[in-house]
Amino acid sequence: MISATFTIFTILSELRRGRPASQLWRIFYHFGESLSPRVPFWLRLCLQAGLLDSSSPPHPARHFKTWLALPPEAQTLELLEAWQRVPKNVQDRCARRALIGRLERGEPLISRNQRDLPALQALGLCQQGRLTAWGEIILLDKPAPTPPPPAAWRIEGDQLFVPFPPDWSLLWELERFLSPAAPGLYPLSAPALRKAVQRGPAEELIAILERGTAFPIPPDLRAAILDQPVLNVTEGIVLEFSNPEELKRLRRSAVLREHFEHILSPGMFA
Repeated sequence: MISATFTIFTILSELRRGRPASQLWRIFYHFGESLSPRVPFWLRLCLQAGLLDSSSPPHPARHFKTWLALPPEAQTLELLEAWQRVPKNVQDRCARRALIGRLERGEPLISRNQRDLPALQALGLCQQGRLTAWGEIILLDKPAPTPPPPAAWRIEGDQLFVPFPPDWSLLWELERFLSPAAPGLYPLSAPALRKAVQRGPAEELIAILERGTAFPIPPDLRAAILDQPVLNVTEGIVLEFSNPEELKRLRRSAVLREHFEHILSPGMFA
């Protein structure tokens, strides 16, 4: 199951790029992911948590960057508190608090709880009516394990690979420029880079890539981002002919062609 952080990150990134809210499901379908609960649930949750503004269409709110930088348990706590505040009906809010209390005490759930369970499952807090290990950390104050530092990004050919879980704040900066082809996979092809530099300064994209990879990016990729020509200097042998006819005879000689083919360019034998 995809994480709540990934779901919210993806939805807000697509909204930032201008995708209509009614079409957000398509990105998850493209990724081969089944989104549950559906997009309207996540939009209401993000609005209540202050991650989305109330404009039409909605856009990421200022608090979203702060939330992205929080530890995972703090992110989940904010979402859980927002989820309890979402219903306008007081009875519904009380029912949600009662469900959390039953889970905390390990009591059997009642039929009324069933409609609220999918939300807590999406937050990773419960499964089959019982708290998960993550739910025990969040609701029972059990110590959270120390997460490993995010792994460095990798550039292979014309693709960027971002291992999960990533540095979400840095990935947010990257997605200002690049759109994922799949979770953690970003094309660095010429068309993708042309779109990227239309979204912001090329130097910023280079800086983000170098922060993510922890190394200077390849010179040809830097040149492509900056729209600079690539110059390759190759050491070789210089052949000087006193007469053009000598070069013509060389081209016609099968024996000499065999020896000089690695020196002369293919065009010279045309």
